[in-house]
Amino acid sequence: MISKDELRWIQQHCQTKNLFNRSPIPLSHTKLDRMIQRRSNGMPLQYLLKTQPFLSLELYVRKPVLIPRWETEQWTETLIQRLDSQKQLRILEIGTGSGCIGLSLSKYLDCHVISIDQSPKAVKLARLNQRKHNITNIEILEMDLFDLKPFPHQFDLIVSNPPYIPPSEYESLDPQVKDWEDKAALLSNDLHGIQFYEKILSLKHLLTPRPIIKFAFEIGHLQAPHLSHLGQKHNYSVEILNDYAKKTRAVFMTHH
Repeated sequence: MISKDELRWIQQHCQTKNLFNRSPIPLSHTKLDRMIQRRSNGMPLQYLLKTQPFLSLELYVRKPVLIPRWETEQWTETLIQRLDSQKQLRILEIGTGSGCIGLSLSKYLDCHVISIDQSPKAVKLARLNQRKHNITNIEILEMDLFDLKPFPHQFDLIVSNPPYIPPSEYESLDPQVKDWEDKAALLSNDLHGIQFYEKILSLKHLLTPRPIIKFAFEIGHLQAPHLSHLGQKHNYSVEILNDYAKKTRAVFMTHH
């Protein structure tokens, strides 16, 4: 069942300007019918409309790259607020997806960001969003976390929204997520969904001693105890952040 709001947005989309902002496209009822049918079949609205806002950025989204979510937007905004007074930051983002986090940091902070992703489709989409917003202080590279190439310098902090859903939870995901979004960007193939955090924390040799947040992670709602343990194991103070739904959603780690 499609809500009235969704129907209105789909109708507006059918009449909006094309990708390169040329003249408005006349409403095509054939196109409208096709889009309504796709939505009725479970296609996420964002993939249908091919766009999703994130902070002040209107981002292109394309199947199967993960759709930016409000939970991610919330902690990204908090991180920006925490780092606002810092100058000339060097940030590594691991798993850029659509580019929502890296591009937002680049837009609002005095920084240079290197964002990596193993998915060619994600890299292509993030670069498209970079060009759309003319953000120049970010490099988006196709690179695998488990096969890293040398970087030109150290970083002041590492940011990541890695795959963190364990197999036991993956099977019960909403079909609009499980059937459409990239499994490799969602699933962590271990009991507690922490293998990517363990790998990223092993990269602390890439960090400068600058006394700021060193790691910023999105986490699942059951992972706070595991991330607290991992952070303490690596001699970091751990701050757990809740989202607006009162679920644990992010972790910031700093030196003791």
